[in-house]
Amino acid sequence: MAKVRVYELARELGEESKEVLARAQELGIDVKTASSGLDEEA
Repeated sequence: MAKVRVYELARELGEESKEVLARAQELGIDVKTASSGLDEEA
């Protein structure tokens, strides 16, 4: 299972890391920093 970092996802989406980080937290995903990893399941 691959993990993608918040900042990598933000770059792919053309968004700022802090926006992706905030959205992930709103969705209940446990992330603390832009270098936190996200599972593909999330």
